Amino acid sequence: MEWERIEVRDENGVGFDLIQHEELILPATLQHMEHEKQLKMIREFKYKKGDILLCSYPKTGTHWLSNLVYFLVTPGSVESMKTVQPTLMDLVPLEPLEKVEHSRVLNSHHRINRLPFDHLEQGGKIIVLTRDPKDAMVSYKYHVQNFEMLNRSNLSWNNFFDIWVNGKLPCGSFFDYYNSWEKALKENKELNVLIVHFEHLKTNGLKELRRIQDFLEVNNTEERLKEILDKCNVTKMKADIDTGEVESLLKDSDGKSFLYRKGESGDWKNHFTVALNEHFDNVLEERFKDSIFNAEFLAG
Repeated sequence: MEWERIEVRDENGVGFDLIQHEELILPATLQHMEHEKQLKMIREFKYKKGDILLCSYPKTGTHWLSNLVYFLVTPGSVESMKTVQPTLMDLVPLEPLEKVEHSRVLNSHHRINRLPFDHLEQGGKIIVLTRDPKDAMVSYKYHVQNFEMLNRSNLSWNNFFDIWVNGKLPCGSFFDYYNSWEKALKENKELNVLIVHFEHLKTNGLKELRRIQDFLEVNNTEERLKEILDKCNVTKMKADIDTGEVESLLKDSDGKSFLYRKGESGDWKNHFTVALNEHFDNVLEERFKDSIFNAEFLAG
């Protein structure tokens, strides 16, 4: 597998290096990993009845949705359960997962052509999560400046804006990611996919949890759904990590987890200038105008 090396720098020389193969983009610090082997293992990963695959672009609410789904499908007292770290197939060893006898909640940032073939072929359930791209961009900015694998690069905002829009980050372009899903859904009507919007979870969480559990064919009482929504709010999930109840590998230079930040909608308004917002709206018009994933069309 041939990888192209990409240097990402702002006007002050701050930045990081990436490696790219086809649509795959990763931190150059991961170059030593056996990526071809990992990709092959993901593609050949065997489906177990009840497996759930959660697919998302980075910083769209992956950890939040993972916990909501985990609590929805796991019986027992919500109060006594701890929040969990998502099982990101892209990077974790898969051999232990293959030995798990019960169904699994799995995560990936890969596009559909890299996902487990058996899961797709057998109609396994897939939830695709999306978010307002402006908020996803802001969240990614803070992630990069704390992420050791990207040199904790505090890039200038204007430069990061261009980098994000052009997809010069791990996992590539937000627009290409979701456009590839839309193309797959149009070409294969048999795909068992539910689309979930971060914003809908924020504004009408109970309604969305009912929709998700109907898709997953599980049945939680209204009271338990309320408990799950409360247990999985950002403040409580962050507290689980801050108190050491749940371990996080994502830590800043002071040793504090940066897994969760605000988890809000509309924070982009505190970062975008009028000019940047106009520029982004033009990009949105060009790359994402009629997309089913566009936050502009979340009225339903």
